This record gives sequence, C-alpha cells and structure tokens, in this order.
Amino acid sequence: MPALAPVTEPDPSFVLLQVKPGVDAADIDAKLQSFVKNGDGSLLFPLGDRWYVVGRAPGKELRIVAGGSNDDLAQFIALQPGIAEIQVVHAPELIRLYEEHQSRRMSRPPDSAPIDNWNLDTVRAPQAWRFLGGWEDFDWKNVRIGHLDTGYTQHPVFGPWLDNRSPTLLPHLGSNFFDESEGPLDRLAKEGTPGHGTRTCSVLCGVDPAKNFLGVAPHVPVVPYRVSNFVVLDTLWWKNKRVGEAIKHAVFNAGCSVLSISMGDPCNASNLMGEAVDLAYEHGVIVVAAAGNITSEVTYPGRYSRAFGIGGITRREEPWNGGSRGITVDISAPAAGISRADCRLENGQFTPDYGNVGDGTSYATVHVSAAAAMWLAHHGDDLSRYHSQRWQIVEAFRSVLTSSARKPNPKWDENLFGAGILDIEALLKADLPKPEDLVKEPRLAELERF
Repeated sequence: MPALAPVTEPDPSFVLLQVKPGVDAADIDAKLQSFVKNGDGSLLFPLGDRWYVVGRAPGKELRIVAGGSNDDLAQFIALQPGIAEIQVVHAPELIRLYEEHQSRRMSRPPDSAPIDNWNLDTVRAPQAWRFLGGWEDFDWKNVRIGHLDTGYTQHPVFGPWLDNRSPTLLPHLGSNFFDESEGPLDRLAKEGTPGHGTRTCSVLCGVDPAKNFLGVAPHVPVVPYRVSNFVVLDTLWWKNKRVGEAIKHAVFNAGCSVLSISMGDPCNASNLMGEAVDLAYEHGVIVVAAAGNITSEVTYPGRYSRAFGIGGITRREEPWNGGSRGITVDISAPAAGISRADCRLENGQFTPDYGNVGDGTSYATVHVSAAAAMWLAHHGDDLSRYHSQRWQIVEAFRSVLTSSARKPNPKWDENLFGAGILDIEALLKADLPKPEDLVKEPRLAELERF
C-alpha cells in the first residue's frame, strides 16, 4: 500500500492499520473493544494483506479516548503491540481499497461452513411462518418486493429457472439503471462488490431445503434491479439518480409494495432520490434501507424520514460494531455471520455456492423487508381503511414494527440502534393502529430526523 499523507477532521476519513506478520488481528481487536461500550463483534474490518480499517461508528468512542481526531486515534492505536503501520485516508481511497479486496475475494473459492440459521430464530421467522400457515403454501396475494442492488444471478436458491424466470425472482419486471447490459443481470465483473445482489436476495427469499437454506420470506415475489456495481452508492448527484429512477420504476411500473435497498450513500444524496422516496411514501410503498457499514453516519436513503433505516446486531443480540448508528435508525436486525447463497466466476463460468457467511446492515435490511411483505400479505384487505391516504400504510407499519420490537436488555439505546430487535411473530400478531392516530412524516424539505 503506498504511503498516504495524513488527513485531519473534519472527514470523512478512516484509520487503517496493518498488523505485523504472525500477529493475530483478533488480539488487537479485542484490546480495542475494551474501550467501546456500545456494540459487539469486530471493530476491525479486513482489506487484505494484513490491512484493516477501523469502523467509524465504534471509532467515535475510541477517538474520544484517544483525544478527538482520527490522527489522535491513529497515534493511540500505533502504541498497541503488533501494529506494523498506521494510515489515515479519505473515503474515496478506502472505497478503492475495499473494491480491490472484494475482487481478490471473488477470485478465491468461498468457505464451505455449515448453514447456520441463527438469524431466523432471532427474528422469530419460523414462528411467523407457522402463524401464517407455513411458508410452503402462503399466499403472497399482490405483494412484491423491489430489490435495488447489483442485480441478480440464476442461482438455484431462486430456482428452478425456466426461460430466465423462476418461482421467486421476476427479472422481466425489473430493469438495469447502471450499465448497458440487458436486464438487471449481474455479470460478476471484478469491479465493486459483484454478487452482492445475489447474496442479499438469498437471505430475503431463497429456498433450498436440501441445503438447509431458507430466506426470511421464502418464495416471496421479488423484482430485481441493477442500480450499481458497488454497495457504496456514488455520491455524485448525476450518477446516483439511478436509485431514484429505479424507485419510481418499481412503484409505477412493477407494482412493488416494498422496496429493499441494501446500499447507501454516506454523503449528499441527490434530490431525485429523496423525491422518489417521497413518491413511494405517498403511494403507500414501504422503503427499507441499510443504515450503512463502517461509516458512523446513517446512509441515504435509510436516513430519510420517510424510509426505514435498519441497524445491525450479532448473534449475542448486541449491536454490531460495524453498523452505522443514530437517531435515524428505526430498528435493528441480524447483521453478522449471516449464512447466504453466494456465486463466483470460474474460468468464465458461473458457479453457485452456499455456506459462506457475511456481515453488514445489508443483511439486516432484507430481514425487515421480508417482515414488511409478510405483514402486508397477512393483513391484506384490512389495510383498505388506509386507502384514502396511502401514506398511512407506511406509518401503520412503522408504528407496529417499532412497538413490537424486542429490547434484549435494559441498556438498549433507542437513540443509536432503533426501537429494538425485529420480532416478526409479534409484528404479525399486533393490532393495526387507528388511522387517526398516525402522523405523516415530513417531505424532502425536512429530510432527516435529528
């Protein structure tokens, strides 16, 4: 890694460290965790070749201990045993390094660990399926989820496939707003985070009983969109308008009633994105988006008041240290060590796989999207009381989602991690609120809840 000039706050900037050969980064991680009160899981996120980035959200507490700035934090970490080198870099450089790391990861076969469905148990998905009469025969009625990501692949977890269609994925209804490829197919090019759409969508709706693999809402109809090749949305307004275009298409052309967006813009989102979220809200469409990873600020569109910002937890039901946090997080869901379907290219051929695990609020997001679809399909005609003002459907869901959330301990901080942990069974069993008790969220002119 080339030498880079240090930068100081204000940011966004990040602290990178390289451990010495033979040193276990987990030992350094554990030492740094002793200074952090809110969170669980790793503070260090790998970039390859013994390089790691310190997550900015938990890093806030470390910076206070160190003296206030990222330069202070770098000097503080440099004093820890086992550190070979420390750098402070701006966000664009981190994105480049992260893309390179993803490219190297995709060139290696994924791990083949056994499928672990702890996340389904945590959100009480099996109990919710039983309450609905079983996922195998559940009638989704007219509910569809628009999945805005890197696109889809013909993975067997969505199959069986026939003429580019499957029982679950509906790519003929989706679109590609990112490149000139035909349709929203993810061709797994090396740049960015290839296959991200497949991985998140598998946790959303995948089914393969032979592999002991089930998504949170098995077989829910999903319309895939390709809006980027990277989980960090481009911060240039003329580029990230693609997300706004995809939102409008999903609402007005594809008939989606839930939008799942496991991506985020950490800086200034385009007006078109915010206006599209406004339109979705006014039409009663539930927009669920990731709070973000590594960065301290909640990313757009999850940061909008009319969307749902989703934070992450670990299997210990502690906030995941890699997740963004703050007042714009509505609720948290599993985000660390999530079993998923994966895919890669081997000699130009698509190779599907199961068994490797992933971290990120990307996965927390699809848990809540799945829950929203179940809630809509379960209540069906009962939601007609909100038809005169469609936005009330979104606020009814917000009311029940947050009131049914489960707090794992008395110290849970709602101002950082939302109302609690997603509980789908409790969500489905809760009574619908009265329309007159619902409050409309402000428009684009008042985007954020501070």
